[in-house]
Amino acid sequence: MGDQPLTSRTAFLWTGAIALVVVVATVTAFVIVLFFGNDQGASGPAEATGTPTSVTTAVQLRSGPAGDTAINGNLLAGTPVRVIGRDDDGDWIFVEVAGPPTIRGWVQAASLAPPPDLAALTISTPEPPLAGSPSATVTVPNVAPTFTPDLPDLAIQSVFSRDNRVVVVVTNVGVVDVLAEITVAIDGGSPRTGDVKPGEPLRPDDQLEIVLDDEYVQRRALIGIEVSTEPLIEETDVDNNSLETVISPDVPNDLGIESAAFDGPETALRVVISNNSTIPVTGSATLTVRENTEERTRLGVAQPLLELAPGETVSVEFPDIVDFTIDEIAIRLSSDAVNDADLTNNGFPR
Repeated sequence: MGDQPLTSRTAFLWTGAIALVVVVATVTAFVIVLFFGNDQGASGPAEATGTPTSVTTAVQLRSGPAGDTAINGNLLAGTPVRVIGRDDDGDWIFVEVAGPPTIRGWVQAASLAPPPDLAALTISTPEPPLAGSPSATVTVPNVAPTFTPDLPDLAIQSVFSRDNRVVVVVTNVGVVDVLAEITVAIDGGSPRTGDVKPGEPLRPDDQLEIVLDDEYVQRRALIGIEVSTEPLIEETDVDNNSLETVISPDVPNDLGIESAAFDGPETALRVVISNNSTIPVTGSATLTVRENTEERTRLGVAQPLLELAPGETVSVEFPDIVDFTIDEIAIRLSSDAVNDADLTNNGFPR
């Protein structure tokens, strides 16, 4: 029969068999592509999923979820990416960066904003490295660059006392002039301006010394300084506008007993306190009077509130201390208002 020519029926059957084979092969290829064609080593979906996000800082796009894997590309701050998956711990995110060329890789989750929803992401495995050298890099430009405006920036350089007045040194560490009026507040008080030329700008790297003539340093103490402007301006950094520091007098302050006598209407004791400082002194003091005997019996205590200008005095009376002579008593002055430079005049008689 092999030598007989094909009949039309036989030719028809062969043609149908060949067509059937072609159809089966096409369907099989389609099924293979449908289920396996996009599997490139990642268990997550091939297309990016979730809300698009971007990197907040310059990062390296890694071929795996670790900092020592090959680099697929370098991403600038602000580069948009689309999230594909994550690693087991959620510390690394598998992303896709639009091209050309379109590249994929891993970045740390902390470098993305807004952050992806880790619970909604599929756990991915590393894809094969890019063709060519595994260490080759592709720099992806920031398609929407943002620029930081040039701003001034006030910073407190130093705080100290001069003639027992507070002095604040302010520096403009920004890149443009400060044109507003600069103010200083002490311990949350009202802002005040120093003795500076109005309207004169503070240029970058220039310093301004503000002497607060009515802010006196009576004793070593912790103070809070706040620098601002009027009107308020935008600055690069406002954290350096405030400072807490310890300041001490640079000139001695002194309170002392100037005199004591029984000269009242009923010969009561009168004690005179003097401010021997170069600045006004405010605050409380304590006067203690005792018998000048071995028993040192206390006769009286007074706690006057002082508001004394330099060289000014105040009299403190003890109406219950009578019928003594000045030699029969001992008086002692103490105060937390100042660092008292001379304690020899705090007792009487001397």
